[in-house]
Amino acid sequence: QKITLDRATILSRLAAQGIPAEKVVLTGAEAVTVRRRQQIISGDEFVSFAKLFLQQNPPGSSPCDGTAMAKPKDLALPEEAKNMQLVPRFVEGGASAFATVQVSVVVDGKEVGSRTVSLRLRYRSHKAVTLAEIPQGTTLGPENVKIEETLSDRPEAGWKSPYGLVALHNLPAQTE
Repeated sequence: QKITLDRATILSRLAAQGIPAEKVVLTGAEAVTVRRRQQIISGDEFVSFAKLFLQQNPPGSSPCDGTAMAKPKDLALPEEAKNMQLVPRFVEGGASAFATVQVSVVVDGKEVGSRTVSLRLRYRSHKAVTLAEIPQGTTLGPENVKIEETLSDRPEAGWKSPYGLVALHNLPAQTE
């Protein structure tokens, strides 16, 4: 945070306190900038760090992504930290479709604050979509079925490509 004080501002504040401007003589710079030395870690930074931690340490064996349920408050450190670390960890408990990550701010080996980020889990999964109508008895392959990646609320369990299988009945176009 910083603020710039010019002569007019200073004289008006003095006048508000009953000191007339004609009795004041100011010398030096026309304006002075006053700055508070602090470092702010934004809520968006906490969310980004928690999502990165989730991607690198997915619960279970499926890779996943998370959507933040709410953005945590910014954290203001009293001064610029030279040796700062963000230390994430999972918080136990909660529903299976959610992960809670606590991100601690450690400066010079001492925890100075933390924020908790709740993430709705989204797992990468696959789906097969017919490209055109497939008659009964046709073998499924890349020419008539497209494999798409999608996101799901649950981890994918034992998904296999349908290539090589035979259609048991007619399948309309764009069928999953």
